[in-house]
Amino acid sequence: MKYVFFIDTKQRLGGRQKYFLDFAAYLAELKEHEVYFINNHQEEDIKPYIGGCLNFLNLDEVDFNQFEGATFITPINYAFYLLSKISFLRTCKILFYVYDSDCMRRFFAQNAKKVSIENCLSLIKATKCCLFSDGRVFYDTCLKYGFFNKLMLPLATKNISDFPKNLISAEEINLAYINGFNSLDIKAIINLCNSLIKIDINKKINLHLIGSGNWFTKIDQSQYSPKIRFIYAGALDGLYQINYLKNNVDCVVAYENCSLICASASIPVVIPIISSKNQSDNRYVWIYDANEYVYKWDRDNLLFLRNESFSINYIMHEIYINNNKLSVAQKCYEYFLKKANINFVAEQFVE
Repeated sequence: MKYVFFIDTKQRLGGRQKYFLDFAAYLAELKEHEVYFINNHQEEDIKPYIGGCLNFLNLDEVDFNQFEGATFITPINYAFYLLSKISFLRTCKILFYVYDSDCMRRFFAQNAKKVSIENCLSLIKATKCCLFSDGRVFYDTCLKYGFFNKLMLPLATKNISDFPKNLISAEEINLAYINGFNSLDIKAIINLCNSLIKIDINKKINLHLIGSGNWFTKIDQSQYSPKIRFIYAGALDGLYQINYLKNNVDCVVAYENCSLICASASIPVVIPIISSKNQSDNRYVWIYDANEYVYKWDRDNLLFLRNESFSINYIMHEIYINNNKLSVAQKCYEYFLKKANINFVAEQFVE
């Protein structure tokens, strides 16, 4: 079987589009199928996969005749552009990746003059050709356009499979926040600090900030001193990040792929509320309580998902007072194996 991942971007891939590439690369590593990735060549996108099994093709140079009988996968907003390239193929199959709640609206807005929305929806539903990135996107799409079959291509990552470590220190709290310090992250970090400063555990707190960007300069450290000490670790990737967390941190605050990577390495991880609004929400969700493959939410989405949430005080008590770091780490890892192990997701996709 040939699988062909198709996209047309002029800049580096990011977010769920980057995951689109990561998933294609992993599927290729299984070596049971030929897997191709078609895009305008971006050297920085391709570089990490050089020497691997994924076949990269430049969109301007592709001979689509070679893909008779193949299965194409593309974000739904590229559907008609892909169809214009492969309309002469008679036995191929197409799957549309719906990776955010606005994908379908953009798709119809771009093609409103070309197709009947009603006819197009009927065809999409009848052929069961949509893959949804998570339950929130699925339900939002159904709410706007009626019922679809619930076929998923959720966020996933590789199994690091490492054993959890005991507390870094009995005298201090070591907590990390991971992501790329943009304005939303800074609001979440400030909210975290405002909650940490009030916890009833008599220990100093080391807050390790891992990520790129200089937004952290907007944090007024003096109002949290001396209880909270800020440690800027910078941007860490791959095993460097995992080793740093294993050796310096007992619990991580993260979302999206960062939260899954921590869970895969048996590191306790909680997901915060991420919002553009200034917030005072002291609510965090253990990753193993996350529903519908959603790993990022604002206040309204948290209510919709009905995830059980806890205060940071409760979470720190679980780790440091009740001495449950190892059992929590195990729960996070078991959740990863069942829901976010890319090997499992790839097997489900092929089936």
